[in-house]
Amino acid sequence: MNQLKLAFLLLFVFIQSILFANQTESVDSLIHQQVIESISLMIENDQLDIAETFIESFNKSDSSFLAVTTYLLGWIDLKKQNYDRAEKRLDKAAELKVDVPELYYHLALVNYNQFDYMESLRQLSKLDEHSIENNTTRKMIAELEAMCYIKLSRNEDAINSLTKAIQLDKNNSNLLFERGKLLFSLGKKQEASLDFKRTL
Repeated sequence: MNQLKLAFLLLFVFIQSILFANQTESVDSLIHQQVIESISLMIENDQLDIAETFIESFNKSDSSFLAVTTYLLGWIDLKKQNYDRAEKRLDKAAELKVDVPELYYHLALVNYNQFDYMESLRQLSKLDEHSIENNTTRKMIAELEAMCYIKLSRNEDAINSLTKAIQLDKNNSNLLFERGKLLFSLGKKQEASLDFKRTL
């Protein structure tokens, strides 16, 4: 068993013991946040089956976890490319008013993978940029927005979104190259040339 799995197993046993000891009380918000962060870490590291097992136990143990666990299960479905089930769970999490800003990013990803670029942009428009503190996440949101605009042949909008992403990751050669291609397609050859040079 690798160290990551062992750490998650120990955390699982620890949280379960707290839940068992406090069956009639709600789980302390600090523990609630630690659980969410641990599960999110599992999902980010593609430990999807472990995360799913972990989440299922909380769905049965504490109703206060329902909105968050519904969101996390939807995220897992998205990572597993089960887009229909992901959409249902993420929509349900939105109905339950889960307080996770990334929810709309994940819904937008589902819509993008279902070739519904307008709906993807609609979901992204629900995001409050100020509520997303992580620059990597903000860059990913701008990139997804740009990809939708490219699919819809809205090149000026795509350039604006790529510019936002580049501001968060100044030396990302892929972003610079994509923006350069779009600038070139619009006849802005000098600006395109600057982006292409920065990729070298």
